[in-house]
Amino acid sequence: ALAASFATAMQPYRAGDWTAAETALQRMTEQYPDDGPTRFFLARCRRFIADPTLDADPSLVRMDQK
Repeated sequence: ALAASFATAMQPYRAGDWTAAETALQRMTEQYPDDGPTRFFLARCRRFIADPTLDADPSLVRMDQK
């Protein structure tokens, strides 16, 4: 169930629809609060919503530190 929910939530994420993805991922955290990938992508959506000037390519993940 988690994998299916995550796949569904990632559809708007991949399309760059940050608001819809945020909503879907937030709902997932209510059911699966300890799922790391869900929390990671939810945080990314929130960053893209908060700062539209960010390079919001959903396929790229830039790590500044470990």
